[in-house]
Amino acid sequence: MLRSVNEPIRILSVVVPAFNEEQTISGLVLQLNSLNSVLKATGTEIELIVVSDGSTDSTFENAQSEIKKHGLRGRVIKLLKNVGSHKAIRCGLAMTNGDAIIVMSADGQDPVDAIPQMLEKIRTGFDVVWGERSNRFADSFVTRSAAYMFYAFFRVLSGIEIPRRGLDFVMITRRVAEELGKYRERNAAIHLVIFNLGYSTATVQYVRHLRKSV
Repeated sequence: MLRSVNEPIRILSVVVPAFNEEQTISGLVLQLNSLNSVLKATGTEIELIVVSDGSTDSTFENAQSEIKKHGLRGRVIKLLKNVGSHKAIRCGLAMTNGDAIIVMSADGQDPVDAIPQMLEKIRTGFDVVWGERSNRFADSFVTRSAAYMFYAFFRVLSGIEIPRRGLDFVMITRRVAEELGKYRERNAAIHLVIFNLGYSTATVQYVRHLRKSV
């Protein structure tokens, strides 16, 4: 069942887990700042939450500097040790104020230009919008093979038909984020939890970019 389409999206929180991404984070902040200028005209402002997941480089400092330089709403969270992206995402979600929240990678692989399409789906009443890869050509052969095997194995065990190219890039509403906050199993893959919550779901096709830097 869809939500009321009358609910405004005043703030879009962007949660970015980042481990040793000092070379890529500035480019992402720059793209989000450009998008923010466009979204403000529609009544939506971006809130950027970067979670430095035990980074040993200048990810934390660079993210702070870039957010301040562009005058973006947001903050950078510094975790003292690397806990993994799923726990880092949970930490970031707990700090958001958005009516909608998107989780994306720090390395430029998730396209910022897909966000307006995903946001439009939220505005029409969906609670979860998945970015569905049109292909996995940006991944190495080993990565593609491992991903296909993992999701195929999961489908067999769970009986849940998840997208065959995986679950990586997602936008959710505030009520989905609040439901996630009640979920007690902290080691579960957060994207699979979202998929299994049963909220109204839409998809937006996108092409995953090559990693911006190494």
